[in-house]
Amino acid sequence: MYWTTDVNCELPIKMAASGMSSAIKPETISAAFIRTCKNRESSPAMHVMRDNKELTWTWNKFYDDAMAFAKALQALGVDERKAINIMGFNSPEWVLAFFGGILHNNVLTGVYITNGPEACQYQAAHSEAQVIVCDT
Repeated sequence: MYWTTDVNCELPIKMAASGMSSAIKPETISAAFIRTCKNRESSPAMHVMRDNKELTWTWNKFYDDAMAFAKALQALGVDERKAINIMGFNSPEWVLAFFGGILHNNVLTGVYITNGPEACQYQAAHSEAQVIVCDT
């Protein structure tokens, strides 16, 4: 068994020698996301109701918004493989920040909305977050 707590350490990928799982090619979350977006294009990816109106993200829009977040991280000078904390309710924006961070090669940590100030401060300091995304 391989494991590490070093975010910069790459571990070997274990592949089954035979059977169904031996034929599945490993891919990163970024690659799987991009592949899905290209394959699904204008199909709906996410829906949310706001002010009695349904908002829909297609896979193309999902990709564009996540990439815009990734580019914003780059413009801000956020380092790759550094932490981004995301605090907020379940929403498309939470997911967009998550995938944007993944596309920028960051480590994402969800922050419970029920955390008090001390717990939030601890998580931000312990993870060495360079960005903290908040719902409101």
